[in-house]
Amino acid sequence: MAKKFFFFTLLGIGLFLAALTPVRAEPLMVSQQEASAQLRFKKTTTLLKENPRSLLLYRFLKSRQSPLAPFAGDLVAAADYYHLDWRLLPAISGLESNFGHLMIPHTYNAYGYLGGYYAFPNWHKSILFMSKYLADVYYARGLTTPEAIGRIYAPPCPYWGNAVRRFMNLLTTE
Repeated sequence: MAKKFFFFTLLGIGLFLAALTPVRAEPLMVSQQEASAQLRFKKTTTLLKENPRSLLLYRFLKSRQSPLAPFAGDLVAAADYYHLDWRLLPAISGLESNFGHLMIPHTYNAYGYLGGYYAFPNWHKSILFMSKYLADVYYARGLTTPEAIGRIYAPPCPYWGNAVRRFMNLLTTE
């Protein structure tokens, strides 16, 4: 009996410590076409001039001193590429990490993906991965509203979708 207790106690402590350590891994493999999409990201300054949504998002994130502000153009470009609402991923980052302020350092995971413990190599890859993830896992199933996405993305929190919706609305009213 004591051996089982000792074994399960050690196992529990090990699992707890593993959960606290960010996962360092490359995002999902991308196809040749998607890899070329990565290369098509232009300098943010170019994207800001070409797309008024990028400029609006940049100003919004900059006013909140978000580390995502320089990547506003990438957020909009990735959303367009994957046919997402351009406000969705920034709004998720607003709820999950206060636009990148409250996250595990150097994980580039402002979206709370896998509890916030998943570590991306950089902001560009996190944006591309999360946009593809939202498109493949949610939009492909017809779940295109924050309220519908929230039931799966954050099941213990029934208000997640409404909170994301409020951030989305803030993006277009400020």
